[in-house]
Amino acid sequence: MNSFVSRALALCLVLITGPCYAQTRALTESFDLLVGESRMLNNSNILIKFIAVENDGRCPIGATCVWGGDAEVKFEVSVDGTSHAMTLHTGAGHPDIMPKEFRIFGVTISLVKLAPYPNDGTAIGRYDYVATLSIS
Repeated sequence: MNSFVSRALALCLVLITGPCYAQTRALTESFDLLVGESRMLNNSNILIKFIAVENDGRCPIGATCVWGGDAEVKFEVSVDGTSHAMTLHTGAGHPDIMPKEFRIFGVTISLVKLAPYPNDGTAIGRYDYVATLSIS
């Protein structure tokens, strides 16, 4: 087969099946959610909603603390009308007691960051929080 025909067949194959990297790309994504906000995860029927920050006991900037503290962050994950509540943590405690990630419906949802970080003497409003999540 000559090189022209080989290239033409290869081009047709790419046009029909799409680029190879599209089929093997990683399923990891990262995004921010505000309190009360929901997001449908890409290429799935999984909906995640940021419910609230239940307790924010992180050591404030400007304070002296024995440890870095922890914040409890509540989410709701739904698939086809079935909902599950989950709590993720910012602290460095034991993962069984203070998990930073949760595996559900075949994906792992990880709490990467909770903003804003507390500042000594400044209160954070209930709806001022932003959770950064990673999905893999």
